[in-house]
Amino acid sequence: MQALAEVLKTNKTLQNLKLCGCELGDDAITLLADGLRQNAGLQKLDLSHNIFGTDTTQGMQALAEALKTNKTLQDLNLRYCDLKGDAITLLADGLRQNAGLQKLNLSYIFFTTDTMQGMQVLAEVLKTNKTLQNLKLCGCELGDDAIKLLADGLRQNAGLQKLNLSYIFFTTDTMQGMQVLAEVLKTNKTLQNLKLCGCELGDDAITLLADGLECRRWQRR
Repeated sequence: MQALAEVLKTNKTLQNLKLCGCELGDDAITLLADGLRQNAGLQKLDLSHNIFGTDTTQGMQALAEALKTNKTLQDLNLRYCDLKGDAITLLADGLRQNAGLQKLNLSYIFFTTDTMQGMQVLAEVLKTNKTLQNLKLCGCELGDDAIKLLADGLRQNAGLQKLNLSYIFFTTDTMQGMQVLAEVLKTNKTLQNLKLCGCELGDDAITLLADGLECRRWQRR
């Protein structure tokens, strides 16, 4: 990994790097991030199915620092990386200063009580970030609190075009979250694609969603 990181510092032709399922830990991610800090060509990085940031935040902290200055990376995949609260907070902090990332995949990262701070910071970033266009949160088991925080960020967002919330179950206990999300749809002007595949929406949730979409349709006339 050290040799690969050194190459990334000077290589300007490599555009897509996939390291999914490589069992990368904090030390490897730290070395990779050091390479990204000076890289000026990589556009897509796939780190899915790597368990880092579980015990320490060293790797994510280094990656977040790299995101603050890197201007070429457009697509970052952290699907199934089992990120915890502190790791998500660090990532969001990196995104706050990032000016290039357009697509972020955080699917199957569980925003439980200990990761709620991470969602709060991520929502704050969405309020001001104008470059991120595609956010995937499939299968994240978002509850009321997480969805309300996300919706609050979307309320002021002016850049996100695609949001994937597939396989998040809006059952009776998450109806409040759907209500807030529907309210946001009434005023948000940039979101063009919302995926809710496999969410097992009930009548009440669909009614709320339809109301938000209907108001948006009339506003665009």
